Amino acid sequence: MTQSKPKLNVFGTKPKGVILCPMIPYNLRNDCQVGQWTNGQSMLGDKLAMTIIAKSEWYGNLGSTTDADWWQLWFVAERNGTSIPVPFETVMVTYIKTESLGNLNTLVTTMMADGSEPAEKVFLPTFVKKSTTLDDGKTANYWAITWECRERTSDDTSIGSLAATIQENVFIDSVGTRKMMKGSYASLVAAGKIVPREDDPITGTKQQALPSDS
Repeated sequence: MTQSKPKLNVFGTKPKGVILCPMIPYNLRNDCQVGQWTNGQSMLGDKLAMTIIAKSEWYGNLGSTTDADWWQLWFVAERNGTSIPVPFETVMVTYIKTESLGNLNTLVTTMMADGSEPAEKVFLPTFVKKSTTLDDGKTANYWAITWECRERTSDDTSIGSLAATIQENVFIDSVGTRKMMKGSYASLVAAGKIVPREDDPITGTKQQALPSDS
């Protein structure tokens, strides 16, 4: 009688053909200081192809950026076009702001106006080096993301698997959004949840959160 090998079952494994949605989100940061995708302290590179499966708007602070509009993107990496070491068939999350957000908004708005659903495409983000002049006259370099997309192929994650993942999971990143409010700056002002103050030297307004019970 052949004895089966002992096994450990602590964290579990991903069944074949299923998209993994971790309980704690796999956060992939697009680092505008180095022009690479990072995870924790590790710089991973810049080549990533993604299928975006959910998007939401947030306003507030993340990292060293304060009082900003953010898009929270939940996505799955596609093998064709990705060379950085990330888990495939796995839901990940990232946040974009300012120029990178505006570039993606321009692309998806154009596609929507043409009658296409942008999420059915595969997005190809590219880091582009930029520079800006600071108040003291010095020049600072940074990287912004520009966006292109391509048609899906039979090698990409199937729409059926992606749709099932969306239906079966709730995407929550309580750590990344702990200093944010759900919604854009404009929508939060319109709803009376934040009010502008006329003392921000950069934008002309300073955002102030109202009490939570207001």
